[in-house]
Amino acid sequence: MRLSRLAIQRPVTTIVLLVSLIVLGMVALIRIKLAYFPDIEFPGIFIEVPYPNSSPTQIERTILRPIEEILAT
Repeated sequence: MRLSRLAIQRPVTTIVLLVSLIVLGMVALIRIKLAYFPDIEFPGIFIEVPYPNSSPTQIERTILRPIEEILAT
């Protein structure tokens, strides 16, 4: 018998199996040891350069690109 036909003929069984799998997955996720979750830190930097009364194009050309080139090295 095909799985799709069985699922259509027995919707209550299908729903119970689906809910039980979801509950089992949630319990497993809660109880999993922290050793299996690696400590990942995204390397990032935040730089704020205030430059009032200027256009986005001017900021990109005069400030952003030179800073990006220096920080890329």
